[in-house]
Amino acid sequence: MQIVKQYPIHKCGHAKHSISGTKCLQSMVGKSNSSRYIVATQDRELQDSLRNIPGVPIIYLHGKAPTLEAPSQASCKYAENVRKGLGMTEWEKETMRTLKEAAGLAENTEIKCKRKKRKKMKIAAHVKEALVTEVMKKQLEKNKIN
Repeated sequence: MQIVKQYPIHKCGHAKHSISGTKCLQSMVGKSNSSRYIVATQDRELQDSLRNIPGVPIIYLHGKAPTLEAPSQASCKYAENVRKGLGMTEWEKETMRTLKEAAGLAENTEIKCKRKKRKKMKIAAHVKEALVTEVMKKQLEKNKIN
């Protein structure tokens, strides 16, 4: 109960003439959800109408567990439009490229592939010692012959 008391109370303005809870919540959320409400409801009609408004998270109960619904198509489209608006246009990219070339700051677009390091063979210590002694014997024999 302490947690609930921390949240502010928002008046809907429908005290004089009563309307249904669904219409009241829809009017509070509005067309853009400027107050950033998170709506928790089991009413399917209200959920369907709120899915058309971008940026309205919907919570419902699935059994005893509260479940946050995935972002609606309207929210995804809105986010994609915002993402496109924040990036540089093709004209701006081309202008940046030409200005960099003129200033001599253009980077080489060729990317060199890094070679993978060859894995070293792991040889047991006793085998390594045997190989070293064998090589040393061959070198001594060559030196004696010459």
